[in-house]
Amino acid sequence: MQIQRGFDSGDVVTKIAAGVTDIGFGDLGAIIKHNADHPTRGVVNVFQHFDRTLAAVMTLAGRGIARPADLKGKRLAAPVGDAGRTLFPAFARANGLTPSDVSWITVAPPLREPMLHRGEADALTAFVSRSFFILRSLGNPAKDIRMFRYNDHGVDIYGYGLLTTGDFAQREPEILRGFLRTLLAGLKDALLDPAAGVAASLYELANAIMISGIVALMPGDEKYAFTAITPMATKGLKLTSRRSYEAATTLEFDYPLSTRFNENDAVVFCDNVKIPWDRVFVRKDLHMMQAHWHETRAHVMQNYQCIVQLMVKLRFLLGLAHKVAEAKCMRGVPQTRETLNLLAAKSSTIEGLVIRMEAAGENFHGTSGPDRLLLVTAQVLAQTTYPKFIDAIRGLIMVPSSSAAFDGGEVEQVINASQRSSVTDSEGRVKLMKLVWDAVGSEFGSRHPQYKMFYYGPQFAIRGDSYRFDDWAGPKAMVENFMDNFTQVRPAARQAA
Repeated sequence: MQIQRGFDSGDVVTKIAAGVTDIGFGDLGAIIKHNADHPTRGVVNVFQHFDRTLAAVMTLAGRGIARPADLKGKRLAAPVGDAGRTLFPAFARANGLTPSDVSWITVAPPLREPMLHRGEADALTAFVSRSFFILRSLGNPAKDIRMFRYNDHGVDIYGYGLLTTGDFAQREPEILRGFLRTLLAGLKDALLDPAAGVAASLYELANAIMISGIVALMPGDEKYAFTAITPMATKGLKLTSRRSYEAATTLEFDYPLSTRFNENDAVVFCDNVKIPWDRVFVRKDLHMMQAHWHETRAHVMQNYQCIVQLMVKLRFLLGLAHKVAEAKCMRGVPQTRETLNLLAAKSSTIEGLVIRMEAAGENFHGTSGPDRLLLVTAQVLAQTTYPKFIDAIRGLIMVPSSSAAFDGGEVEQVINASQRSSVTDSEGRVKLMKLVWDAVGSEFGSRHPQYKMFYYGPQFAIRGDSYRFDDWAGPKAMVENFMDNFTQVRPAARQAA
């Protein structure tokens, strides 16, 4: 079973109807809207999870909104597929408004509460179980958060349910029953032990953040030698995240990697953050700043998994390059074979280093770890290998049309006529090219060379680690021993004239 992230009820319903996913959780309001717009591709609710919708209009004190009628002329923030936004026309009519009485600001889900907090929106639609706590975390007192729940204001409907298509329910009834049995067992366990249920739900979330540096510092840089751990909820600790590639995608066919493997990056900003002394580990001590990374092997284990990840990525990319060469009937072209051979050699070099660093690893206080020198060697090569790998593959691909073109119309006929291959049909070729593009050309794909080039640190710093960890005594001794085996034979001294 694969679990995919859904961004709102509208997104979940769309993906189920399109066949991207088989089962999902969504709000009844999104189903009503979708089935009204697409009666031939309806979605069904097979298990009612919430007997009331959690959808609400939410605002803050001081925005001039004391009752639903006050929303007239206001700005509401929400994603397009948000269940509250979808149901808003019914909410408006039940409270003496028309849908056109408000204006909408379309935002990604993580931005909705910050916009309300900063005054860039007057209200928002969301689930109360989510937005209340986010608004509280932004510093808004509970008494200032105003909620107009749809069930309390004329829109009395069910909430979240387990969704699928009628076709899937008829085709795979046992899978659906098994999933429901497992879901209900989990819900019962969570009710019996709520604390364990919360812990299991939050295992992917960090409770604290480590603030530190790893680049070698020089005498005079003592004020930058600092390491501490502080809770994520610490007052003044702020994170600004880049736009989610995953949230911006459409269908899995068009973005097969972005929809599954996106990792968000963020900038941490400390605005007068107070950290207790018992959470400060290093302060103005250059030796300890290096020692707690290198003498504990924390630096080694942190980067070991990155090199293993690189090894797997290169093998995957190598397979993509070979598949593209096959699909384009280019595998027999000498220049293509030369490129594939070079890529295979680069991939094997990293794999060989991983195997060797494990075989030559050390026993560090009872814990096995990779050889430090070979690990840093792989890091040095990684900063130049991955970009060159990507550049070679980019020369083999083209960007095809989207999955929406496969609708039996004129564009699909053009695709069938132009995107042909001896090893697959037109849809298979487009599918392969979509995968390759998402790996090397999309926003998601373009992030990965950036990551591999700079994640380990500046090139001079990583090469400095290589110099520091290398056993220079051994190679120097080889040269000195060899030089001891031959001497200069001086000619006889010349007689003075």
